Parts: sequence; structure tokens; C-alpha cells
Amino acid sequence: MPSKIGRFNIVKVLGQGSQGIVYLAKDPVLERQVAIKTIDKKHANKTENLNKLLMDEAKVISKMSHPNIVSIYEAGEEAGTSYLVFEYIKGQTLSELIKSKQFQSLKKAIPLFQSICLGMQHSHKNEIIHGDLKPANIILDENDVPKIMDFGIARLLTEQTSSDQLYGTPRYMSPEYLRNREVTAANDVYALGLILFELITGEVAIPGKDIKEIVNHVFNGKIKLPSAYNSKQGNKETHEVFEHIILKATEKDRRQRFNSMQEIIDAIKKYTDKALIINPAGKSEHAAISFLMRKIKRQQDFPALSETLIKVNTLVDNDSSDSAELSSVIAEDMALTNKILKLVNSGYYRGAKPEVKTISQAVLMLGFKEIRMIAMSLILIEHLHNKSKASKIKSHIVASIYSGILSKDLSFELGLKEHEESFLSGTFHQLGELLTLFYFHEEAEEIELLIEEDNLTKEQAATKILGVSYLKLGTAIAREWKLPNYIIDDLAPYKVDKNLSASDRKKLQLKDQEKRRAISSLSNQLSDALEDKNDSQWRSSAVKVWREYSDALKLKDDSLKRLAEQARNNLVEINHIFKINLNESDVISKVQSLNNPSEQDAEDLDKTQVLTAEEIDSYTKEALDDINTIANKEKIDPGIVLEKALRDIQYELK
Repeated sequence: MPSKIGRFNIVKVLGQGSQGIVYLAKDPVLERQVAIKTIDKKHANKTENLNKLLMDEAKVISKMSHPNIVSIYEAGEEAGTSYLVFEYIKGQTLSELIKSKQFQSLKKAIPLFQSICLGMQHSHKNEIIHGDLKPANIILDENDVPKIMDFGIARLLTEQTSSDQLYGTPRYMSPEYLRNREVTAANDVYALGLILFELITGEVAIPGKDIKEIVNHVFNGKIKLPSAYNSKQGNKETHEVFEHIILKATEKDRRQRFNSMQEIIDAIKKYTDKALIINPAGKSEHAAISFLMRKIKRQQDFPALSETLIKVNTLVDNDSSDSAELSSVIAEDMALTNKILKLVNSGYYRGAKPEVKTISQAVLMLGFKEIRMIAMSLILIEHLHNKSKASKIKSHIVASIYSGILSKDLSFELGLKEHEESFLSGTFHQLGELLTLFYFHEEAEEIELLIEEDNLTKEQAATKILGVSYLKLGTAIAREWKLPNYIIDDLAPYKVDKNLSASDRKKLQLKDQEKRRAISSLSNQLSDALEDKNDSQWRSSAVKVWREYSDALKLKDDSLKRLAEQARNNLVEINHIFKINLNESDVISKVQSLNNPSEQDAEDLDKTQVLTAEEIDSYTKEALDDINTIANKEKIDPGIVLEKALRDIQYELK
């Protein structure tokens, strides 16, 4: 084993194939572990051809950038032999995982398989056919995120139409490739069907002790029904529903298979929705909404809550309404009037000077829309907060108002004009979930349990318990209250297109309406991450959410803590009006501790973090306290040690 390849220090052998070796190495410049793929020296007589294959692989992978495809860092040559440097994934291959039987449950296997399909969709969009898809060429990182690797024959397959040689693994070769050397995207579709079969059965779909038996089975055998393997686990009905996807993907005639990765992704969604989301009591979605609305309307407090909201929204949306009418409606509720005046005169509204003494003055000074924002948020939050005894509801209320303030601050940051729209969209974004917690407490607990035990999304679990998703319930109530159309539209989350390349994501130019929806989704997902008591890695989760939207909204990493803290300070500033117990939510305390490195989890310390100038200063001070001791031990000038420490901190920022 060589001690070095190029500048990289070799640590150990990770694996060895028929023609090459993969090493674990350390990059001394960037101080990170990498995987290096090189040619086995015993194939010296084929070095020239194998070098070309390696360089072809480098060119293929360099075209792609996707979270489910292993990234290539660079290519080089050492003593006449080429080598490739990849990101190092600490984990196990899918074949190892299948042998462990961990993914026989569809609920666990499907999300993993969907991610693999997304990676292959990106590959096909770049006109790259893998050609050797199999469980051994898919590696899972420590978070069970699959990454496709080994595109060594991809370019060759893409360019060839016929050959005397076959490249790949016989058990995963399609019939048309074995027969006619046909190379199309259907080859990968076929292999994916076989992989999915293995994921949920733990057995190979194409049996055979040698190549002859395997080829014979490809042409003459039938793939067994996956449900036959899984009947022991009590999941037969679910697997029978889902196995259609496997059988269609592995049709012997490629014209009968799925035509694209998107078709597979759509089919998975269709069948998982059918299998995993069961409408209780057999109600249709429309019937479920009507049933829930009737139950809510029968609650003694709901009509009173609705009446004021409907009046305010009707007047604001009516072009012929005047300030006197709006002032009159608000003045009917003395407590609401007093709170609005307090909020208008707070430091949060810098333009509200001189002191505003009447609602009419407030309407004239701030305008109809701004007053609606204040009134609606106060009505909803005060009503739910004061009448609820459950800490979960109160925590979610804090998260909702925090989301609204963060949305408003983000709209300022991004130069949007309608800040009140961002505030309301952020606050009301999770209206369905909030009202379910308030009016259907037992059902809400069942939904939480289902999310934890069955690994469903909130919307899937809500549909299974309520017969309708949180989104559709919230939309129905928003319409009942005559909320502005932009709020109703923004209830639907903004979808970040994860299939776009990094360069395409950076080129995105969203319209103002799209920005507001993205801001609302970002603020609420960030609040969710901070509110989740079960997430010990909440800092990493918050950064991950932020980065999902950073390209679309042109946000910088170092803005996260500043804006999160700014929104927290704004909420604290106006809380003398809301009178919310901020201690009932983890959101506020976690935002505060984002800037307190002493509270960070030990496992977070080696991860990339978002740091502020204040943190650098604090780290520098700590470094100075021990600098002389370090310098004396290493006999290095203290100034040089300090300079190196600062460089290390700056590197962590990148």
C-alpha cells in the first residue's frame, strides 16, 4: 500500500475491485478525509485504457451536482497512473444494509428509494446513463442518505450502441442489453426495479449461481411477487399494492417499463398515498372538511372569534370602506382596541409618532392593511393562548407569532414592499395545525404519535387521523374567515426544487409573490426545527432548513443568527402587549443559545457552523489566554500561533 498518492496521505484500503483499488486518504491542505480511486498495479499492461476509463468517469461525474450522487473533488496522475478523488462517505453500502434486513419495512424503504430515484433523475437529465446500478454501488451516509457512486462505465455506455463486450453486473443487466447491447435510460429503470425488490424482501430478484443461470432467468424466469416474501411481517396488503411498481420497472420489454425517473417518482407517490394514508370512516376529503368544520362551529367560542375576523377582512378588502367603519368594528372590542394602541405606540413601530391615541388615528397613520395585520394576529393569538391550558398549544402559538415576525424581518431584508403580508402569511401558515391542537386535542396527540412511530409527514399523519391534511383544513377555515387571497395561497408551502443543479439554483429569480411564500415556508420550517424537543441536532436542522432556501432567496449563511436573534428581540419587545409566556416554547431559548457556543452539543463541534464576528472575537480571546503556553511547548512565535488560529476559524466560516 502506498503511503501517498499526489498530495494525499493514504490511511487504508477501503475496497478492491477487479481492476482498481479505493483508498481512504487525508487531504493535508483542506484537512479532510477523501476516497481515492486508482488502478491496481497488477493491470499495468492495461494502464493506458484504464486511465482513459478513469478520466471518462471524472468527466461524467463533474457534470453532476446532487445530494444523492457522490461528488468528485479532483483528478490527477501519479507515476503514469491516473487517480480520482471523491468525497468520503462514512457509512455502509446498500447491499450491506439489505443483508442486515433493516429495510424490509416499506415505511423505511420508500423514502430511501425515492432519494435514489431523484439522484438518477438528475443523472438522466444530464444525459448520463449509469449502466451498473446495484446495491453495492449505492452508499448510505451516517444519516441514511443514499449516494450513488461508481459511474466508471457510464460514459462508455452512453456513447455505445453495440459492442462485443458487456460492461456491468450480469444480475442487474436488462434483457435488451444482454441481447442487443441496447443502451438507454430503460437499463437504469430495470436495475432500479431490482434494487427496490431487494430493499423490501431482502432477497435478490434474479437468482442464479453462475452467469449462465442468471441470464437464463432474465429471459425465461419470472420475478416473484414481493408480497410473497413479506407475508410473515404482516405487511402483505401494503406490499401487494406497491409491487406493481417493481413489476412494471422490470418488464422484459423495455417499452412496457416506466419511460422516465419522473414516472417512477409519481407512481411511488400515488401508491404510498393510497397505502399509507387511509381516510378514517371512509369519508371523502370534502366530507371530512365539512364534518370538521361543523364540529368547530359548534364550539361556543368559534362564532365570536370568526365574527370579528370576518368583519375586519371584509372592510379592508372593500374599496368603498372608510377608516371610520374599520375603527368602529375594532372599537367594539375594548381589550383589542387597547392592545392595538399599545402595539402601535411601541418601539417596534418607529413611524408611529407622535403618540397615537385613537384607533382612527392608527388607521390613518398606518393604513388599513397594517391595522388588519395587527388586529388579526392579536385576535387569533389572544383567543387561543388565553383559552388554552395545554402547553403544546401555547408553545405552537409562540412559534407562529415568531414565524410571522421573522417573515416580516426577512421581507425587509429582501426588499419586499408588503411587509404586513409577509407577517400574516408567516403567522397563519400553520393555521390548520394550530386549530387542530386547539379544537381536536386528542386527535392532535394521535397525529404526533403517528409521525413518531410510522415516520409519516405531518400532512400524511393528519390525513390518516382527520381524513384531511392540515393544509386543506387551514385553507377551509381561512376562506371561512375571509382571509386575504394571498394568505390562502401562501398556506401551501413553497417547494424547493432539489433537482436543480447548484448553478441553476443560484440563477433563480423569484417574483415577489414567490418570495413571500418561500419566506413564509422558511420561517415556519425554521420554527419547527427549533420547536422540536426530540431533535438533539436542532442546530444542524436549523442550518439545513436555512440553506435549502438560501439560493432561491439569495440569503447568506451568516444572516441566519442575526435575523433569528432580531426576530426574537422584536417578539420580546412587543410581548408586553401579547403577554405570552415565552418560557413555554423552546424557540426563544434555542434562538438565544444559537449565539452561545458553550451550549453546543459535543457532536456538533466538528461540523461546519454559522459563526458571527462576536463569536470570532470570543474565540480569539480564549485563544490568547493560552497562547503563550502553546507557543512555549511548540517553540513557535505567539503571533504565528494566533494567526493560525484565526485562519482555522475563518476556514470554518466558509
